[in-house]
Amino acid sequence: MYETNHAYAEQTLSLLPTAKTWWTSYYQLGRLESQTPLRFILNNESLRWAYYMVVIGSVLFLLVESKRKQRMIPILLPLANTTLDFVKTIGNMYLQANDHKAIAEKKIAFFLDQVRSNYYLSLETGDAFVEKVAKKSGNSLESAQRLFALIKVIQSSTRISEQMLLD
Repeated sequence: MYETNHAYAEQTLSLLPTAKTWWTSYYQLGRLESQTPLRFILNNESLRWAYYMVVIGSVLFLLVESKRKQRMIPILLPLANTTLDFVKTIGNMYLQANDHKAIAEKKIAFFLDQVRSNYYLSLETGDAFVEKVAKKSGNSLESAQRLFALIKVIQSSTRISEQMLLD
């Protein structure tokens, strides 16, 4: 290849007139590689190592920080149910006052509310209501009649004994 180039250059230069020939490299392009700041950094050994450290550090940072971060979910304790404590306090207050009738009326109201909400019965008076409660609750008709008779006695009296309250 060099010989063909040499022959081409010899033939081309032979066409020039016989005179003094000046050869200049003014119009030559020089080295045909890019002259960028990165080329300068990569040619200098200390800058090259600093550049590599920055690139490796950035990649490691991206790998570590690219994981999805999750914040800790705080454990929320449920609110304490103080309703039972309140009921016990009020019950003890009624019990200390020996107001057995008020306690019995509260229990009757609670019982009738449970009948209404659990068995979906409208509160009525009479034997038909007692039969419906006995059928829906699965108890005998006699025990339901005794219960409602006791409720009528408690509601009609002005004071009741502790034994009647327990019954």
